[in-house]
Amino acid sequence: MQNFATTLAISSTLLVVMVAASPFPLPMPVPQLDSTEKCTQLELDSFFEDFDTCLNEAKAGLVQAALEGRDTNDATCQSITGSVKCIDEQGPVCYDTEQNRNVRNNFLTKQFELAHNKSSLGAEFVESCAILRNNEEKIVRLYTEANTCGYIEFEASFQEGRRCRDDAVAARDDNLEILDFLSDLESKRSVFVSAQCRFKESYYNCVNDSYKCYSDEKRDDGVAIVDESFADLQETIADIIDGFSFEKTCDNSIVDIRSGF
Repeated sequence: MQNFATTLAISSTLLVVMVAASPFPLPMPVPQLDSTEKCTQLELDSFFEDFDTCLNEAKAGLVQAALEGRDTNDATCQSITGSVKCIDEQGPVCYDTEQNRNVRNNFLTKQFELAHNKSSLGAEFVESCAILRNNEEKIVRLYTEANTCGYIEFEASFQEGRRCRDDAVAARDDNLEILDFLSDLESKRSVFVSAQCRFKESYYNCVNDSYKCYSDEKRDDGVAIVDESFADLQETIADIIDGFSFEKTCDNSIVDIRSGF
């Protein structure tokens, strides 16, 4: 048991903990290798030149539409379709099946992200563009191992979950700053414990919302990471406050932290 007064002075620094990994891992992109099982370095150089030419040709209609001030939705869909065709037809020249599948999935994921982030696109565009509509279920399942959500809903829930978790961390850190204005150790202890208890409660609410599009197994895996991280955090707090545990200490420890400020 460390001295509470001494340890509490450094608690804000000590307890800045990231308690969860992102639940949204992207497929691994295929690196620019020196060689593959199919191609030597010299053959790869030629392969990438041809591949880039194909992709540029696929984008040409989109560029032209933008320059002419025309609606770009149709041209965007055609560009995506042409790019996927490049991957499907030229990728196997030097990539094995798994490498080319990763390239394809990574490219399609970026197009779904674009549809989510660009207000002129969205779910309506995904539905209208055959190459996205026909691959949506597969891409969503790649991340979630489920198909309870479309990609736009999945991406929105992920982004909102990340903002929620960031807000929970920021709120906890803001509450811990109040310790600098308190002189009474018992008041410090009360505010400190309440900040941690509120943090855990709000963070788990964020995590539950983040995983609403995932399979039960995938969700359980993600929550297990958070459980482990909060177990580590609990151990750290117990070094400051003897006998602290989230389960036993937090039931009656939520106080109005900012009353009087």
